[in-house]
Amino acid sequence: MKKFKYRTESYLKFVKFERTQALQELKEAENYRNALQKHYRDLEMEMNEAYRKNSQFGRDIKDLHFINDNNRYILKIKEQMQLVSQEISMAEEEFQRRLEKLQELQLRFRKIELHKENEKAKYLKKKKKLEQKQIDEINSSRR
Repeated sequence: MKKFKYRTESYLKFVKFERTQALQELKEAENYRNALQKHYRDLEMEMNEAYRKNSQFGRDIKDLHFINDNNRYILKIKEQMQLVSQEISMAEEEFQRRLEKLQELQLRFRKIELHKENEKAKYLKKKKKLEQKQIDEINSSRR
């Protein structure tokens, strides 16, 4: 009897390749999202520092120009935070899409893999039955 060969092995390899690519894309999306979140936290820290300086200017410096400049700086930081927040939400949506794609590919890969295992089990059962039949024929011919 021939050696076991899964008839859709090439499709299995293709799905495995797609799954690997989807995993890589998911990691890239996660890294991008994490970088945006870090940038947002950095902006928050800058804004808190600007607020602290504003209160310090109010106590120490009586020049209104420093306070006004700092207030404009705070407004710019808030605008940047809003833009980064929008980017984060888009990055999160992209991350979720890629995660769903990966999960679908993993499910498809697992189904094909299970089918392959079932086919191999059938093959082995058939092979064992054929070998037993040959052994029985040899034994009957000896008698």
